[in-house]
Amino acid sequence: SATLTRPDFTSANLTGVNLANATLASATATNANLTSANLKSASLTNLTATGATLDGADLTGATAQGANLARVSAIGVTAPRVDLSNAVLMAADLSGATLSNSSLSGAYGSQVNLAGADLAGANLTSATLDWADLTGATLSGADLTQADLSIADLTDADATYAMFDRTDLQNPVRGWYGSDDPMGFGFDAGPAAGASRFLTGTPPILSTVLVEPGVDLILEAGIDRLRAKSVALTERFVALVDLHLAPLGFGVRSPRDPAQRGSHVSLRHDAAQAVSQALVNEARVITDSRPPDLIRFGFAPLYIGFADVDEAVRRTAEVVESGGIDRWRGVQPVVP
Repeated sequence: SATLTRPDFTSANLTGVNLANATLASATATNANLTSANLKSASLTNLTATGATLDGADLTGATAQGANLARVSAIGVTAPRVDLSNAVLMAADLSGATLSNSSLSGAYGSQVNLAGADLAGANLTSATLDWADLTGATLSGADLTQADLSIADLTDADATYAMFDRTDLQNPVRGWYGSDDPMGFGFDAGPAAGASRFLTGTPPILSTVLVEPGVDLILEAGIDRLRAKSVALTERFVALVDLHLAPLGFGVRSPRDPAQRGSHVSLRHDAAQAVSQALVNEARVITDSRPPDLIRFGFAPLYIGFADVDEAVRRTAEVVESGGIDRWRGVQPVVP
């Protein structure tokens, strides 16, 4: 958490150094060795680190707008939610890097190596990545609006749901899945942004066929028994929320009378979206959030047990108490 104005680390050996939460405004680290350094949430605005080595470093949540990282080696660097907007990445090696949900808006990275990098949900608007190596990279949900990918190698890259600015392309078979308001079911809805506008209104046939064994399992278990277990699961969850999560700002918004609710329980929290993102990405608890302040927990009685309920509450408390809200505040989910 140190604050160092214009520090000069030129050619220094800083292997494994801990600079988490440090402020290093306009720092110079040309040709420095920062292998495996801890730079979590560090402020590195206007950093000059040309030719530096950052292999295996952790820059989770760091801010490095306008940084000059030309020819830097950052192989396997961990940098989700890092801010590299307007950074210079000329000929940098970021192969295998984790840059999910990061901002590279306006970055210049001609001939940058991003082979195998994770850029899921990243903001690459107006970035220049010409001649870049993106083979095997993950770009799912990334925003590539007005990005320059000319002559970039995208072999085996995953660009599912990535957003490009080809507004001239229209779906000749329009459906509600591909509209800009899929839950509104409006006949006058416009097309969705990006490739999702090419979705239609018919569920995939193969997925629909697989519903049948699910129905068979429900019939075998019995609706009455499933409903009884559902009530027991949600009752236990509500009781544990009152005991462990209410002191952390949570409140039960679903009806407390089990006869008035199904197998979902909605909780209210001022930072609902951040909590939901922290649970999904850090605790492997799959919830969804509903603006402005709701988080939904679902309890499928066929395969959810009481131990799962206890663990979900424990992990929710853990991510909140460990600062998960601040780590994921403002981050938009890849799939809304």
